[in-house]
Amino acid sequence: MHETELIARHQKEMLKKEIELKKRELSVSAMFVNSRNELICDLSNRLEAINDKYNLDEIAILNRSLHQQLRTYNNEKNMMTSFEAADPEFAKKLLEKHPELLQSDVRFLSYVRMNMSNKEIAMLLNIAPDSCKRRKNRLSKKLQLENSSVLFEYLTQF
Repeated sequence: MHETELIARHQKEMLKKEIELKKRELSVSAMFVNSRNELICDLSNRLEAINDKYNLDEIAILNRSLHQQLRTYNNEKNMMTSFEAADPEFAKKLLEKHPELLQSDVRFLSYVRMNMSNKEIAMLLNIAPDSCKRRKNRLSKKLQLENSSVLFEYLTQF
């Protein structure tokens, strides 16, 4: 009996370590995407300033290409896969309690649950930080919460 308990405790500890590792991988991936998107935005802004001054077609084409990279970068899918591996029950439990949520809502709420700032989420989704704030408010109402300040606490219950 004692040996079985020790084995169970050991397995539980191993699973906890595996979850922590997955969470770290997810954080690293999120930071990579965030820094990548910041770099692309910075380059794009500099190119716009140069293009305003010289009005060169090549610069405009390059800038459009950078904007396309922001829209089509597919590492977000990898991040969600990592998040689901680190916390497989979150989306399931959230959708059981709130079946009206869209998949994009669950993805956004996953970022909130990871305690990412509006700016970090905005960079990942290629939207303005104010849009994140409005979306948090809208989703808080959808989840029937008092306001968005309790959203993170609410999401950590799942």
